Amino acid sequence: MLQGHAQASESFAIAQEMIVIFEDRVPKTASTLLSNGYHSIFNRRVANMDTNFKIKALERGQFSGLMGLSDRALEQANARWVVADTKPGYPCRVSLKEAEIGERVLLVPFRYHDVNSPYRASGPIYIRENAEQAELDVNEIPEILTARLLSIRAYNCNHAMVHAETLQGTGLANAVRQQFLNAEVSYIQIHNANPGCFSCSVYRA
Repeated sequence: MLQGHAQASESFAIAQEMIVIFEDRVPKTASTLLSNGYHSIFNRRVANMDTNFKIKALERGQFSGLMGLSDRALEQANARWVVADTKPGYPCRVSLKEAEIGERVLLVPFRYHDVNSPYRASGPIYIRENAEQAELDVNEIPEILTARLLSIRAYNCNHAMVHAETLQGTGLANAVRQQFLNAEVSYIQIHNANPGCFSCSVYRA
């Protein structure tokens, strides 16, 4: 009986040794494959991913029909003129600049995410009375964004949100590039985080 117990112990020890050898070899093989193959493929894909971006303001023409309306007509459209009494405080979505103190701005509801998706959305925005259309260069970020706490929302081609985060505007460029490393991300919308209102959209350049 003692002999049988000794044989069983010896067999168990051999089995343990084989497991250790197996566990020692498999990770090394997998690690080699990853470092030599998969990591190389991943790095090439990332290197080939264009993360340049372009920020687009709203088109002034979308609001030209409201600019000449009477106060009563604007009220029926749930819109009204207000006078900027602080700076910053009245960011224009056409010029992507702050309104000057004493300047008239149009406060109007706007469907900023007009898509066939559960993420369709609208909200209030300001348009300066004499706003000039913003035309930004590739990778250019206006001061109106860098000076604020922002919320960014990334969407895929089906207009479904795939990522959202809050950040200081000074970190916007890095955050946008990070999102555009994801091939699923089609475009990004930027909101002013505290009031939650829409600011502008970002597309791949």
